[in-house]
Amino acid sequence: MRRIKRLKAFVCALAGTALLAACSSEADEVINEAGKGYVSLSVQADAGFQTTRAASEDYEDVNNYTVQILQDGEIVGDSCKWQYDEVPDEIELPNGDYTLKAFYGTDEAVSSEAPYVEGTKDFTVSENFQTVEVSCKPTSAKVSVEFDEKMDEYFSDYSVSITTKALTKGQTWEKTDSEKVYYLKVNDKETIEMTISLTNQETKKTFESTKSYTISPGDYKNYIIAPKESEDGEGGSLSITINFDDKTNDKPIDIEIPADWK
Repeated sequence: MRRIKRLKAFVCALAGTALLAACSSEADEVINEAGKGYVSLSVQADAGFQTTRAASEDYEDVNNYTVQILQDGEIVGDSCKWQYDEVPDEIELPNGDYTLKAFYGTDEAVSSEAPYVEGTKDFTVSENFQTVEVSCKPTSAKVSVEFDEKMDEYFSDYSVSITTKALTKGQTWEKTDSEKVYYLKVNDKETIEMTISLTNQETKKTFESTKSYTISPGDYKNYIIAPKESEDGEGGSLSITINFDDKTNDKPIDIEIPADWK
């Protein structure tokens, strides 16, 4: 037996079953706990992407998250769903196994608006009171491509396309999309492919090259694409600089352009 305040309690009823006895109108009236328990929910958002340049975003505020209590993959009744700032202090549930789920955004392969951030936590109610905490993390990497202004001196057109397991057709950055940000759904340490397409300024011939890189959810990668002339002035090469954040010391990767491409 335990006493709780009427205004702090919320009853989640299982769909298809009778409602459990709700809290009494008397603040200190004793509630019979047989066959039910109480939970308090807590959500943490570890949604800051790994970059020193990132500003605070909506997805870093847990009050913007949707919170659900699930059983067998379904929301309990019609009531166990809230925005986090509307979650009751205590929730009454029948004994059983549940999952706390909190999320922000839409789960999709690519988004230009915001990442999908999610966390789940399994818990069991057994005539007890407990605090259930869940930590939410992004399921995507934050990716941008930056084209150096000198690209126009050598190429009439250029683009970068990145493919992932979830996005087999690829996300493309055209020459006018410099620094545009996309959130790409990826697995931990997933290998992605970047294809660079270049069109010669004079001959209009097109050259493509594909490279593979490793990326994980929560990463922020800014790919800087810049041309670099060979030392003897003949032929040419394209220097690709990969930056994760301001602290990264990645070495440029050169893609050699065949001499006959001109």
